[in-house]
Amino acid sequence: MARGMVKLALIKNNSAQRTCFRKRKSCLLKKIRELSILCGVEACAIIMNVPNDPNSVVWPSPQETQSVINMFKSMPAMEKNKRMINQEDYLKQRIKKMEEQAKKQQFENHKLEMTEVMYQALAGKRLEGMRKEDLAIQ
Repeated sequence: MARGMVKLALIKNNSAQRTCFRKRKSCLLKKIRELSILCGVEACAIIMNVPNDPNSVVWPSPQETQSVINMFKSMPAMEKNKRMINQEDYLKQRIKKMEEQAKKQQFENHKLEMTEVMYQALAGKRLEGMRKEDLAIQ
């Protein structure tokens, strides 16, 4: 059974926070490992609880991680930025998508309203009080 959406908020309780961090850290590392194996891609992860934490996790190993980072840094800028996205660009894409969905929904709502008006007119109800703009097809 699928889980519901998790509310993203800071966990106030320190022990609950550590437990959540430990569980999610292991899940994240497992997913990165699966991605690397199944898709045949170079992947690495650096997980730090706090800066300069001696318990920071580097996967698969510090040497392999450094190799992946160097490989990424040596890529041409055009290739590197081809599919890279930052939070601002991601949010712009989401806003654009939501605006398009809202526009489609408004069009569908207008069609349904016009269908309802048409049925009312066919049933003999007068269209008094309706403006021409309301009756226009958009």
